[in-house]
Amino acid sequence: MSSFLESVERRLQRTVASAPGAVARAGAETLHAGGKRLRPTLVFLATPVAARGNATATELAAELP
Repeated sequence: MSSFLESVERRLQRTVASAPGAVARAGAETLHAGGKRLRPTLVFLATPVAARGNATATELAAELP
C-alpha cells in the first residue's frame, strides 16, 4: 500500500507541475491542502488484485478531472 501511495503522490505532483502558470499554482495549493489521496486509495482498494498492476492512472483520473 505504501508504494501505491508514493506512486499516487509522484503522479499528482507531476500532473500539477505540467500545467502552465496559474493552473500549476492553483493545483499545487490544492495538493498541499490535503484530501487528494482518498478517492485514488478507494479506487485502488476496490480494484481486484489481479488488475492492480498499473492502475495508477485510473486512480488519479478519479481525483483530477
